Amino acid sequence: MKRRAAALGTADVRKTVYRLLRGGYRARRATLEVARACPGGLIAYVTGVLVGILKEKGASKANLRCAEKTLPGLLLVTNLPEIVLGAKDQKSTAPALAGLLVGVQQQCVR
Repeated sequence: MKRRAAALGTADVRKTVYRLLRGGYRARRATLEVARACPGGLIAYVTGVLVGILKEKGASKANLRCAEKTLPGLLLVTNLPEIVLGAKDQKSTAPALAGLLVGVQQQCVR
């Protein structure tokens, strides 16, 4: 499994994670195994989703560029992507991601 996951590109991981997240708890568990083997792809995916949310909320281009640079490190340190995938109750992890976005917005405001 790890060898196959390591061979996947970021776009492949993004597409796979999106598909699997829609499938329920068992699918999230399978995705978690892939994510553990390929954390860079998962962090890139989550960063893209969170930056997309900021864009929808009307963040400036400078703010979006800053978020794209800042989020991967924070996601890596906090391990939030893996926690979110492993959580049985997604409602409990949403505030953690929201808090991360608020912090990034405050840091990146120009």
